[in-house]
Formats: sequence, C-alpha cells, structure tokens
Amino acid sequence: MSPRKPNMESSIYFGADGWWHGRVTMGVKSDGGPDRRHRRARTEAEIKRKVKELERQRDQGRAPAAGRKPTVAAWMETYLTDIASLKLKPRSLDDYWSKKSSHLAQ
Repeated sequence: MSPRKPNMESSIYFGADGWWHGRVTMGVKSDGGPDRRHRRARTEAEIKRKVKELERQRDQGRAPAAGRKPTVAAWMETYLTDIASLKLKPRSLDDYWSKKSSHLAQ
C-alpha cells in the first residue's frame, strides 16, 4: 500500500525543525497547480486543530484566497494607473508618481 494520501486529504507530520506541519489541499489555483496550504505548530494536538479548522473553512467555501496580499508599492502602482489617473489633475498625478518613486522601494 502506498503511503500517499488520496486527493483532498490533509497530511500531518513532524519535521526535522522540531515543528509539527500540516498541509491541506484546498483545490486548484488559477494557474492549474494544486492549492496546498501549510500550517505549523509546536504540538500535534495544536496542528490537528489548525488543520481541521482549515478543512472546515474549505468545505464551507470560506477559505481565504490563495496568494499573498500585494505590497504597498504594488498597490500604489495599481492605484495610480487605474484609479487616480481618471480622477486627478495631471500635475497632482505627477506629484504622486514622484513621491511613490522616492519613498517606496520597488
């Protein structure tokens, strides 16, 4: 019998780093790859609780979206190109772009 678990079943294991790790399959990402979320905890009981909570969110359709939140610099770029360019006067928009360039890292 293979040690591999069936699709959509979570896995829990003790890592070499001294932490318990849990991986939960949430579905498929927009790029077609599997969306597997990771949780870690100091005790086995705690990781089981975290994994069950994430599975419950998945089953109810309330799980947070995959991926990371945008950085301030990325959000500011989107704001200046898509929103502010329609509402601000050109001089104000130029001023905002210069402040973004000088105060936010790329």
